[in-house]
Amino acid sequence: MNLITKILLSFLASILIEFSLSDRSFYIDYDNDTFVKDSKPFRYISGSIHPYRVPKQLWEDRLRKMWTGGLNAIQIYIFWNEHEPQPGVYDFEGQNNIFEFLELAQKIGFVVVLRPGPYVCAEHDYGGLPWWLLANGTETIVPRSSEENYMNAVRRYFGVLLPKLTPYLYKNGGPIITVQVENEYGSYYTCDKKYTGELRDLFKLYFGNDTILFTTDPPRVLGLTCGTVDGAYATVDFGVSISPDDAFEKQRKFSKSGPLVNSEFYPGWLDFWGTPHQKVPTDQILKSFHKQLDMGANVNFYMYFGGTNFGFSNGADPPYLAEPTSYDYDAPLSEPADITNKYLAIRDSISKYAPLPPDPIPVNSTKLALGKVQLQYHVPLIDAVNEFSYKCVDTLNPSTFEKLGQGYGFVVYKTTLDDPNVDGKILSINGIRDRGYVMIGPTLVGIVYRAGFKEFKINLQNNKNKTLTVIVENMGRLNFGNNLLDTKGIVSNVTLDGKILKRWTACLTDNFVPYYQKNVQNYDVVKKYTNERYLLENKKHSIDFGSPGIYIGEFESPNMNYDTFMRMDKFTKGIALIQSNETLTNLGRYWPKTGPQVTLYTPSVFTTLGSKNFLVLIEFEGASCTSESDCFVEFIDYPIIDNIPN
Repeated sequence: MNLITKILLSFLASILIEFSLSDRSFYIDYDNDTFVKDSKPFRYISGSIHPYRVPKQLWEDRLRKMWTGGLNAIQIYIFWNEHEPQPGVYDFEGQNNIFEFLELAQKIGFVVVLRPGPYVCAEHDYGGLPWWLLANGTETIVPRSSEENYMNAVRRYFGVLLPKLTPYLYKNGGPIITVQVENEYGSYYTCDKKYTGELRDLFKLYFGNDTILFTTDPPRVLGLTCGTVDGAYATVDFGVSISPDDAFEKQRKFSKSGPLVNSEFYPGWLDFWGTPHQKVPTDQILKSFHKQLDMGANVNFYMYFGGTNFGFSNGADPPYLAEPTSYDYDAPLSEPADITNKYLAIRDSISKYAPLPPDPIPVNSTKLALGKVQLQYHVPLIDAVNEFSYKCVDTLNPSTFEKLGQGYGFVVYKTTLDDPNVDGKILSINGIRDRGYVMIGPTLVGIVYRAGFKEFKINLQNNKNKTLTVIVENMGRLNFGNNLLDTKGIVSNVTLDGKILKRWTACLTDNFVPYYQKNVQNYDVVKKYTNERYLLENKKHSIDFGSPGIYIGEFESPNMNYDTFMRMDKFTKGIALIQSNETLTNLGRYWPKTGPQVTLYTPSVFTTLGSKNFLVLIEFEGASCTSESDCFVEFIDYPIIDNIPN
């Protein structure tokens, strides 16, 4: 091929691309109250899915099930904390490659409703905001406002994120049709129009004036007054308890014309530790859904697929109600993405208003009961922290996680008592954030909890040990409400019989206990504590199962794709991890004796198929094992997420 031919072909290709893009358009027809896509009226029936809540290897399975359910759009959040884990350090690789997710969604046939934050709520830690915003304390920043420290961080992040998203706008050949400004801002106290106005301007700067921006708020006039912003289309969100007529009447006060939009229609609801699993009856969903479609509305199911709060990603609601690891949400697709009766009923309803795709519904995953896994290796948690922590910091008074430089997980605080005679004395930690496991020497003597008792009487006679240790667990930052200054750790004085305890050492643990996944490299707990030489030199004849510890067991993963569910009846509260080769995956938190979640979803993608894998439990409160042979967990072939113990 000569040079002239190459130039001509390149020129023709550029003309074809320009022609095809010029034919792509998405806008609002205000005269006819509708969206218009490529010159034709368009109504979306959408479902929410969060790429972060499903392993990347399973993205396509979830999206194809949503497609065969009759949806023509998906709605996604972007979690800021996932993409900027440290100030100015960005991560868009692997599980966080949202661009690959967008490409996959488009390949299947979806258009995308994008909600890029910066705040998103979503029952995610800190509403998706990065923890390091609080590293300099709570006096220097006002999240979700035009306060300069906060906005400088937003500008820097958006300056990286938004240009990467620009090629994925519909007008540029991508799937993104609309972009949300902030998130339910009318429910927040600041009501700062300067803030939302600057966010709007940043979106316009990077995306252009012809990209549809929108806001979402519950259908309340006061909230919509604060949540809406000039230049962004006002939408509402509501569930079955609110009449569509009433909800859309409120929308019409702020969007006089244009399409009716329910940006979050709730087919289920979120759970909290210690409360029953929430459910929404299918007949109520269908009644409201039909009414909305009859009114010509665009509807997004939040959530259509919930997934899992792997690792330390869950949030909490005020005053302090932590969300569990499961984000099943009673959604049409269950946590392992099984087809439910709700899915089939909604699909049938959609078929009355729009054609269904010819594709067959994908089959559910294979569920396997792998049986019991004996946890034959054990080490006291304090010993492991002493051996593996890469950083211990001395301070006069306890410091927060954020000031210490750790965002998630747990930190171990230690001080030396003047007098070991502690029996009968009252230990008080009013500023515990969130749960503290208190030890004198190697003995667990009590628990303090932000949402429970913050002091207790020590019962420990004839004690001679002067070391007081508080293992502090961050159970998830508040993701909703007006208190978005939710620092973690110990945020007040610690007193013993009224005397303030000083001179603390805090040891960090995020180098060997990952937020989600990491390569173990030099911090391989499994390798160290299953090593035969270590066992011979250190293994004790008597193990204190009642104190915080690390338990390790081996199991074989079958050479096939499957899902299983980890049941931990012998254990109380802690963190479960799987180590496969040199990758350590944090499955999330367990608290089966509190419920409603009893089992942890364990997909085979976290294991090495046909090979040996390791299960690691970090137990905070003590196990009910009577011997090593009695210490086990069990992989069963069904989930238990709706059980509140008596």
